[in-house]
Amino acid sequence: MTIWYDVTGLAGWNKPYLTGIQRTTVGILQGLLSHDGDVRLVSFDARRRCFVPAGPDSLPPVARELLAAAGSAADIAEPAGERERRTMRLRRAIFGG
Repeated sequence: MTIWYDVTGLAGWNKPYLTGIQRTTVGILQGLLSHDGDVRLVSFDARRRCFVPAGPDSLPPVARELLAAAGSAADIAEPAGERERRTMRLRRAIFGG
């Protein structure tokens, strides 16, 4: 099953950090990408009044960096085992243990 995830709230974000809905959007996206499945990004095009496909390159740099640090960024086709190992390394680095 394909999951279409709306990243409109990240469009045009140019600060070096995330707040509020932007942080939540990236957090949910990290969770979605941590499971095996087909996740596609979309954003709302106000001019055309419809959702359009969005690639990872449409995300702001800070979001791409966070996704990459969690091992869930550009290569969605990465084997789940490797993604889980990277996620665990990141958690240990942040929370200790």
